Order: sequence, then C-alpha cells, then structure tokens
Amino acid sequence: MAVVNNSLVKDKEEKQTMVFDVNGYEVKLNPAIVRKYLLAGNGQLTDQEIMYFMAMCKARQLNPFIREVHLIKYGSTAAQVVVGRDAYQKRATKHKMYNGMETGIWVERNDTGEIIKRNGSILSTTKETLLGGWCKVYRKDWEHAIEVEVNFNEYVGKKSDGTVNAQWSTKPVTMIVKVAESQALRKAFVEELGGMYEADELNINENDLSNEPVVVNEEPKVQEQKEPEVINEEDYNPFA
Repeated sequence: MAVVNNSLVKDKEEKQTMVFDVNGYEVKLNPAIVRKYLLAGNGQLTDQEIMYFMAMCKARQLNPFIREVHLIKYGSTAAQVVVGRDAYQKRATKHKMYNGMETGIWVERNDTGEIIKRNGSILSTTKETLLGGWCKVYRKDWEHAIEVEVNFNEYVGKKSDGTVNAQWSTKPVTMIVKVAESQALRKAFVEELGGMYEADELNINENDLSNEPVVVNEEPKVQEQKEPEVINEEDYNPFA
C-alpha cells in the first residue's frame, strides 16, 4: 500500500495560504478554510473557484469572516462571488473623489402610456407601472457624472418556478434602484469595485445569505502520518 507523504500536503497547503490585512485585521485564507467555513450552498468547489475567491478577497481587501463577501455554489453550477451591500457602498462613498449621487425610477402611466423619468422612488401602484431604475454618480475630478439606467424586466429576481421572489414582489422599487446604484458606482470607481457584484445583480436572494460573523475555532490541520513500524526479519513469524 502506498504511504501518503503528508509533508507534501502540508507544503502545498502552506503555499496556497494567503495572509493579508483588512483595516487592521489579519485575514488568513487557504482552500481548507474556504471549503469548511465560507462556502454557502451544497456544491463542490473547484480549485480554480477557490483560488479566484481568495485572490478577489486579497485584491479588493475584503474580509469574508465578517461577511463583506460571500462565496456561493449550488450543485454543478458555477460558483458566484457576491459582495455585501455595506462593504460595496462604503468602498465607493469613502473614496476621496466621491461627490454624491442621485437615484430615481422610470414609470409608465397606465392611462396615457406616458413614460416618465422620476427623481426619488415614489410609485403609484394603481396608476403606474415600474419600468426601471436609474442612478447618477458624481466625482470631484470629473466634469460629467456617470449615469446608469436598468430595465426592471432584466433584473427582477425570480424563483426556480419562474415566479417573482419575495424581495422583488414586495419591494420592487427599492430593488431596481439598488441594481442601478451598484452599476453606476462600479463604473465610477472601477479600480476599487471592478469585478464586484451585489446579490441583486445576480438574482440571489439577500435573505439567503448569512450576516453572522464566521468564527474559525481551529484551522484545518493535516493529520500526521505515523512512521511505519520496523520489524526485524529474524523475529518475524507470520504464523505466531
């Protein structure tokens, strides 16, 4: 029987470990920790998906242990990396060039068919149909603001049976405006937010994501391999 060389396994794990600082807190990640503590869902992560998640956390200075970012995988579908809303907006609004933003909605009057671009998020559910949301982000170093408009039908969150999920059916205006905000902020601050997406943009129900901090009780360890017992051939009796 082949003997497992645990020293090689340890060396591989150490080489894959990433240690970095996030606001004075040391974050330590390796594949074993990601699989055991940070995966949401029942899927089996590939090595590439784990390394991408770890690299994203390090590059964007995100702490997954306080739920600034989530790693989600169900079944055989591709893993998704979702950034928490608070972490996303803090990153943008704390930027020295951030200079405010405006948001609103697009609606259609049911009686006349008139399409209206409205500041704010007031919708008459009996007289108007929600068409989409918009967001305008200002930077101190840019002459013109970044403006994004998103269609409601393209982003409305649905369940597996095709019906609209609870968040989008009860708070459609809030949800579509959040999508517009995320996209506008990402365009305005691409170096800080590039590649980072919120749950609303990926048809993931925020209520399915835990906000409880992750406590790592002990780091995964490789079980040490005992040295094989050496038996003197002269003393060995297979019939004893």
